[in-house]
Amino acid sequence: IASHRTLATLLPRIQDVNFHLPVIIMDGAAIYNIEERSFPFYVALPADVARGAARAGATAEVQSYQYAILHDELHVFCALPGSAYEQVLDERLQLRRYHSYVLGLPPENADVLFLFFAGTHKQIDAVEAKLRALPWQDEIRIVRHDDGEHPGYANMEVTNPRASKDQAVRWLMQRYDYKKLVAFGRSPTDKALLQMADIAYSTANATPEIELLGLPVAGSNAHNAVVRKIRQLYYNRRLFRGKGEQAPQVTRGKKTDDQ
Repeated sequence: IASHRTLATLLPRIQDVNFHLPVIIMDGAAIYNIEERSFPFYVALPADVARGAARAGATAEVQSYQYAILHDELHVFCALPGSAYEQVLDERLQLRRYHSYVLGLPPENADVLFLFFAGTHKQIDAVEAKLRALPWQDEIRIVRHDDGEHPGYANMEVTNPRASKDQAVRWLMQRYDYKKLVAFGRSPTDKALLQMADIAYSTANATPEIELLGLPVAGSNAHNAVVRKIRQLYYNRRLFRGKGEQAPQVTRGKKTDDQ
């Protein structure tokens, strides 16, 4: 699984699945090993860049939430929230599992992977303008999302441009000696991953940038299309021909708990 989500928002969504594989979080900024509860791979922002981005938010009077790894554990650092909207986000962060919440700034030696800003469209516009005016703007990637639950509000994520889903997948393939990649995606951050895959599919709700790739469409996420396509491909022996690989030996009868 490769997601823009953090541990706190991704793991609860898959808690009912017997899932053991490492997960890619924050658009490739880190890989989390569920079984070992560790981060074997991550790409941090340069320390001065992370501090400068946080200051840019402060000057625009917008709270920054800094996600950092300390002692192989994910921490979320934030200063005192100001607006009512920030206070709501702050309360959610405090209640979530899978990270430690800290009211304050990260220590000097913290590896900051990800900054999150939240506010009105006007506030986020102001922060983005300040970030893009800084001399090291080429050392950050900025991704914005409208808040579907709160009209008029938006979120903005800042990461290292070298942190990406495709780079994280390359690390996993080398680490576990995987030979073939099948990928599914819908957003601009999936583009490079889809382009490097041996077989790639978009979904029915893909963005225009992904639609331009001309990929076959797996179907709608709302109807478990990706899961159904994975199952179909898993039993397709043609995928394993030509590289000396063996198709998986699976009994297609009554399912057991492990299946």
